[in-house]
Parts: sequence; structure tokens; C-alpha cells
Amino acid sequence: MGSSSSYVLNPMVSPEEFKIFHTIDRTLYTRLVVNLDRDPAESMQVVALWIWLEREARDNLVKRMLALPDTLINSLADEAVLCLNCIETDRFHFSTKTVNDEIPLTQQLTKTGFSLRFFHDNRLGILRAITKDHQ
Repeated sequence: MGSSSSYVLNPMVSPEEFKIFHTIDRTLYTRLVVNLDRDPAESMQVVALWIWLEREARDNLVKRMLALPDTLINSLADEAVLCLNCIETDRFHFSTKTVNDEIPLTQQLTKTGFSLRFFHDNRLGILRAITKDHQ
């Protein structure tokens, strides 16, 4: 399940980048790529965003995600891709009426009020944080 979006982050997953991930992060990444047949470069970005979310929510988010079934992880990854799309563009492409309902699983898991508008409005700081950690 690839994406046609052009990503700002490194499109290739080098062995060095892969080693940066902790074991838990690598396990989740492997489930995305192997179990769910998701794009490796996109999955790297999804996990980087989840690690950032984990820090922001001050929670063991990634560890808790390991207990979830693959179908739920896949849905969370789809929501993460929506968030990444908001981070990577200057234009906000979502309706202001539905914007708070676009990432319900992420909001429930993180127990935050994060919305796509939040990701768009804070895109520069988030992009800096997730690319710094994984370059």
C-alpha cells in the first residue's frame, strides 16, 4: 500500500537508519512492512511520527501499539500518513468541519486532542523533530 505523495524525509531506508530504531520500534516497523505489506520508506516515516507522538504524549505509545492487532495498526498507520501529509504541505486540504474527526484512533490512543489542523499548524517543528531523530 504505497503512497503517491512525495516525502520530505529520506525516501530510502538505509541499514544505518534502521539501526537507529530501538527493538520495539523495529518490531513495529517490521509488522508494518512485512505483515501489512506497507511501503518501507513510508513506514519509516510513520514510526518516526509515532516516536515523536510518544514523546509529546509522555506515554509508552509504541510499546502499547505492539499489543494491538495488525488491522488496527494498519488503520493507525493510515492516520499517521494523513498527519504526515499535513506536515509536508503548506496548504491545508481538509474541511474545517471534519478536521477534528479525521484521526480518531490516534486521538484515542494518545489521549490527546491532536487533530490534522494541529499537525499542519505545527508542521515545521514536528518535521524538524522527526527528521533530526532519523537522519
